Amino acid sequence: MRKGVVTQLASYIARKKGNTENAAARALKDEQLALWMSDRDHWRDSCPLNADLADSLTLIPVIDDRVATATTDGRSIYFDARFSAPLDAEHRRYLQAHLTWHCALGYLLPASSSSDMWHLAWDHEINSLLLQQGYMLPTSAVLFFSKVPYPAHEVHDWLLTHPALEQEVTTDRLYEECVIPLPSSQASLDTDFTPTPPDSRLVETWRSHTRMLANDYRWTHHLPAPIATRLKHLS
Repeated sequence: MRKGVVTQLASYIARKKGNTENAAARALKDEQLALWMSDRDHWRDSCPLNADLADSLTLIPVIDDRVATATTDGRSIYFDARFSAPLDAEHRRYLQAHLTWHCALGYLLPASSSSDMWHLAWDHEINSLLLQQGYMLPTSAVLFFSKVPYPAHEVHDWLLTHPALEQEVTTDRLYEECVIPLPSSQASLDTDFTPTPPDSRLVETWRSHTRMLANDYRWTHHLPAPIATRLKHLS
């Protein structure tokens, strides 16, 4: 996983050199990138499993209305610098960890017939795992308290009978939600936003990588027993 990161990072730096956006936009993106990178450094001591997982994802700040908040294609994490700027460190770290675990669990390709429900179910399971890692979840985070121990596929089935599904809103965005053309010609579009469609091979590569890391951290306090059990059966 690490080899691809070097290539992507070099590509991002090359794009930055030729970028013609205004100085204020560049400064904001550079400032937020530094913060997101420092959050990974924070994890080296506090949550090294998350740091190891995140190392396989290139951080790319953008100013793009298609992203709005943050997304991942399984290769990079794209986050809107305008959205990120007012976040405190706790919320920012939660968001990066959440996107990282989307990749770690292979939650990148929802069924097109019920993609909204799959996204909610995935977010619920990911947020349940982050709670077990000691994260403070923002009030906007998707979490169904009666279903905290349940895996995503069971939560998805439960959501089929949810009485007010329209009230549940995810913070992050999936790849497919970011590539829909925007209605306004005045929308902000960033040339740094160049996601690649995730595929089943990438999903399996991530799951294999996560199982390997989970084995490395097994029996340590950095991998709580419920998470170790979940990852042992990751498929």
